[in-house]
Amino acid sequence: MTLYTVESPEVQHAYISIAEFFDAYSLAAARHYLKKIVKTAGSYHYWRANPSSVLYFFEKLEPLLQAALTIHRTEGEREAALVTLAPDEMPSLTAYGQYCGWHYKSDPWFFFPRSLSRSEYANPYRVFTQVAAKGGRKAWRFRLRELQFHTLSTSSVNENEDIDLDALRLYLLLSKLIEAAHLIEVRAINEIGGEPRQKWRGQPVATENGNNEKEAI
Repeated sequence: MTLYTVESPEVQHAYISIAEFFDAYSLAAARHYLKKIVKTAGSYHYWRANPSSVLYFFEKLEPLLQAALTIHRTEGEREAALVTLAPDEMPSLTAYGQYCGWHYKSDPWFFFPRSLSRSEYANPYRVFTQVAAKGGRKAWRFRLRELQFHTLSTSSVNENEDIDLDALRLYLLLSKLIEAAHLIEVRAINEIGGEPRQKWRGQPVATENGNNEKEAI
């Protein structure tokens, strides 16, 4: 197990924020909420489900985004998060240890990134650079507040002249952020506060009674 005791408290806290996001949401659940939220924010309809789920999602998403900005600014990358691919090599679905999270009863397909390029899969910190290129803490906090507002109202974020990214661009960039952060959580966050993080335990397999159990790989 690799420990990162030489990191500054600021960088360590950023990695804790990443881990806490995926304590709250599996990757599949986070992608589902993000898609539904941004789709609603871009429409002229309000969120018809419990609004507390929207508030909670943004409560977790903002620290994740701020963590990405912190790691980019401080150059706090962890080498374990990087994957070396040969010039013509593409990410492999069978390389479970590179991308599979720990949430129970989830097949590898639910963990595989959908929005990342080959180079971003190999080095997810490239996405953090893209996020930082669109603004700092203040700019992103404003965008998230506006996105939250339009999700819960009947106005569209696309009609908001004060926000510089439309719903589609926000969705694409935030999707990349969540998937890149998940790869980092899988590959490079081994412990939090001295306690080991959960890791991939194998694919779920059907038993004779119809329940799913984990098969060690």
